[in-house]
Amino acid sequence: MVGMTMGMTMGMRMEQEEPEDVISRLEKALREESAGYVRSVASLDMQRGELFNPLAEYFAAEVQRISETKPSNRFFDEIIEGLHEMTSHFEQKKEKYSKELEKFGKLAEEAFEKYRTAVCNEFNNVFEIVAEQLEERGEELPESIGRAANLDSLQKELADLVSIEKQMGKLGPESAVAKAYYSRKSELQEEIEKTSEICDALSSSEPIHYPVKIETWNGGLTLQYAFPGKTNAVAELFETAVKSVLKTLGRRVTIHDDAHNSHSIRLSSINQDIAALLREELEKPEYEAVRKANVHPVYFNVPAAGRQIVEMAETGQIGGQKVYTMPQVMEELGLSKNELTYTLYQKHKDILENFGFKRGATRYLTSEGVRRLKEARENILPLKKSHEIIQRRIESIVSKYQAGESQAKIARELGVAAGTIDKALARAGVITPLRIRNNYNTLAKLRNAEFKGIPRYEKQNIRDEMLEIMIDILPESPKIRYFGLEGPNFGSYITLSNLAEIDSEKSIVAERDRKAYNLMKSIVDNCGEINGGKIFGGLKLYAGEASDALESNSGTKFNFVNLDYMGPLSRNKVVTIGKLFKRGMLDDESVLFVTLSEHKRFTEQIRNSLEDMLSGKYVPIFDKGGQEAVLGEYLKEIAAQNNYRVTEIKAEHYKSRKSPMLFMGYKVEKKK
Repeated sequence: MVGMTMGMTMGMRMEQEEPEDVISRLEKALREESAGYVRSVASLDMQRGELFNPLAEYFAAEVQRISETKPSNRFFDEIIEGLHEMTSHFEQKKEKYSKELEKFGKLAEEAFEKYRTAVCNEFNNVFEIVAEQLEERGEELPESIGRAANLDSLQKELADLVSIEKQMGKLGPESAVAKAYYSRKSELQEEIEKTSEICDALSSSEPIHYPVKIETWNGGLTLQYAFPGKTNAVAELFETAVKSVLKTLGRRVTIHDDAHNSHSIRLSSINQDIAALLREELEKPEYEAVRKANVHPVYFNVPAAGRQIVEMAETGQIGGQKVYTMPQVMEELGLSKNELTYTLYQKHKDILENFGFKRGATRYLTSEGVRRLKEARENILPLKKSHEIIQRRIESIVSKYQAGESQAKIARELGVAAGTIDKALARAGVITPLRIRNNYNTLAKLRNAEFKGIPRYEKQNIRDEMLEIMIDILPESPKIRYFGLEGPNFGSYITLSNLAEIDSEKSIVAERDRKAYNLMKSIVDNCGEINGGKIFGGLKLYAGEASDALESNSGTKFNFVNLDYMGPLSRNKVVTIGKLFKRGMLDDESVLFVTLSEHKRFTEQIRNSLEDMLSGKYVPIFDKGGQEAVLGEYLKEIAAQNNYRVTEIKAEHYKSRKSPMLFMGYKVEKKK
């Protein structure tokens, strides 16, 4: 790497800044240096053009003169003579132009060297400030990082000890085994308390924004990265993350430590976005210490070659600028996905074109683009309001149609074409009887249908498991009173109807997504158009949360409950399950199925909300056994309180569209 000497003036200027301002200043400096280099290159190109223009004009004039020479006996002689003159002219100028080109090459190298030196200085300035911030945290930071990495195992060990405390008590206080047990338990409690206090103190302190510099060049064969204070505990953890990412990519790497916190790696071509992979890596539990220490990485993909700087400038990703994924932009602006898409593509397309770019399937917007969108907020808010007005009008059209009004009558009332009403209904998910008759006229077609904008998940194996459990547990030839969450395909409901008789008039399906609900209502309302559609006759649909559906149907009892969630355990899910038991809505012999997401990104969210959802005792249960253990313990508790008995029959981990899921099946009995 080009020498990274400290820029004292800039360093003193930045020293007093807050962490966020330090990063913002770094972003700004990198943009300015990149833009300065691009201007230098443009100026050199202009000078080069001016130097070569006379020669180019001479060639153009000669070619035109030769081409316009009228055919004659001397025609070919004149062409050959003209070509000889052009060659002679070029040879005379060749030496001069070679020297000039060499001079331009050196000027370009100098411009790039100037850019690289300035960029290195800017990073070193920030590295120095961040290293000081880390140092100010005192000795607690490395201690926290060293010990927080083992906090999970310490807590699990303590939970194991607590589970055998009764047995230890029976041994008596003089027992050597009991003494060793209580001594170790006391040590663990002190160590956990000390680490927790350090982590709590750190997490409540000011955040440290930790810049990570990443470069790839040489055709993607070399990765160079740098971050402040490579000897500190945070840097060591980041280096572990980098090595883990590269190992995951299957790279055999050799790391060369250079001066100024820089590391070079030679490896086969890097096709992925290293920053995105690092973000995902650092979500893992083993990096919990960094999060507890309130240290936040800020990634900078810095161009390492002049050509890259120019290309990045052309695509709006000005060198080193922080970039945002579209979900991050949505969060920053408080817009939904549809609103953001419409805003960017229709109203502010220039921002997307000038400050956005795409890597693989992921689209990004630079921080400058986000800033400009924020400035244009007065234009976004009216758009959002008009979007809400349009949505309300569509809902009004759907309501009229579902109340029995024809499309033609609605069109006359609103003064629009019938085709407009048809499009509004289709957008809202309403299917006309004709479309059902033409496209979904059998249960098999409905189960395999693809509905635009509604994801479909293949769960046949899980459905088979549900039916096997039902056959083993419920009485012979049961009449099923079903309560569940279904997609518009009614996959589980249809599969269940193949084996058992469903009492559809005493069954309920809840759906909170309005479009999916409209699709399902269209199917239920027009079930006569479907061969075998009588299984939907009288089926109650509820537009909203499952817990609210139970509230509205308090007197009903179910013997088959299928809570097929796509997210993790949450307050609303706990409330739903609680209502089934507290209100006596489960039959004397019932089956209960629950599906939850096991994605690692929900781990901290679940831990933080468990005390609010249930009680503090569930946190160590979750840490030891995950959602399966928490749900099992909660069901045992809520069942006992309401004169039920619950037995776990099945717990299976599987993947749905590559996302880890947990499927659980329970037998529920009323105590005699």
